[in-house]
Amino acid sequence: MAEGRRSIDWSGVWGAIFDADGTLLDSMPLWNTLASDYLRSQGITPPPHLDEDFAAFTMAEAANCYIKRFGIQKSRDQIVAEVNALIAKLYAGEVKAKPGVPDFLKALASRGIAMIVATATDRPLIESALAHNGIQGYFKTVMTCSEMGFGKTGPEIYKAAMNNLGTHPAGTLIFEDAPFAIRTASNAGFRVIGVADPAWEKQRETLVPLTEAFIDDFRSERIFL
Repeated sequence: MAEGRRSIDWSGVWGAIFDADGTLLDSMPLWNTLASDYLRSQGITPPPHLDEDFAAFTMAEAANCYIKRFGIQKSRDQIVAEVNALIAKLYAGEVKAKPGVPDFLKALASRGIAMIVATATDRPLIESALAHNGIQGYFKTVMTCSEMGFGKTGPEIYKAAMNNLGTHPAGTLIFEDAPFAIRTASNAGFRVIGVADPAWEKQRETLVPLTEAFIDDFRSERIFL
């Protein structure tokens, strides 16, 4: 399928905000069944569509739902720790950067563009995956929804990341793959670059008009500097 719309105009761009899972990292398959896998580990049969329902949740929000909806008698922090333990080894050694990511980040750094990660995944997982892929050093920091106290159904995480970079909306690009995150950033007036991921392929046609450019991966001619 052809990529979406025009190439990126890099003039005046001084900052880039990157989602991690499905954008920088080819990690979405791990999350596709995580909610169901966790319930099974607790001896609970997951209901239909559980993983789709949990897709937009932060770790803390998911833990609250496990407690309230499924009656798991554990603290939120304990549940978050157990969920992280299910996938920590994979992030630390097996999750790979998406095609073209290292070279693209290197090109941005050479141009003096500041970069930051804004993710709904907890810090230890993302930092370990960035480190073993050799790309952690490109980012000023990693900002997580759990630490910030809000998810990507609202624009707060993007505003906080932009303020951290010291840039402004016209000079900042947001790279995202998830439909709800793309809609949030676009509706808030940010410049959004959509990144294709198999998890969201069925929604691709509805996302392209919300983005400045939509790319198959970071080798795309649409994002050449």
